Amino acid sequence: MFRYNYNLLITCKTWVYDGYTEDDIKYDWFANDPVSFNDGISTIQIPQFKYKKLSRKVATHQLSTGNYSYVQLSIYLERNIAVFLVQVYLPAGLIVTISWVTFWVKRNAVPARASIGVTAVLTMMTLTAGGVLRDP
Repeated sequence: MFRYNYNLLITCKTWVYDGYTEDDIKYDWFANDPVSFNDGISTIQIPQFKYKKLSRKVATHQLSTGNYSYVQLSIYLERNIAVFLVQVYLPAGLIVTISWVTFWVKRNAVPARASIGVTAVLTMMTLTAGGVLRDP
């Protein structure tokens, strides 16, 4: 359903079809305003994405059992890299910098060094888990 491009564009494709051949059902888009959004969709922005464009398609899939009509809607979104930098790279960089504090702690202060190291590792794991849940 989602296709990731590393040039920060994301395509969300949705198909409408069923098990009936073109003899039974033929899908098509309305001629005027086939896809409508709520008022102001062009100004609404998801924090991580910006709406770019919309495309629609009508096609026929040929199988041995017959020809099947379907419609496809593609919504193109662009990733907002600033949000990604602030939510991922900046916290990760700060955690790495804080973990360097262990180099200034005395060698015989093992509990202090261990707690800073464990805190850094657990925080990085939390950031990673949060990123997995946050991304589509």
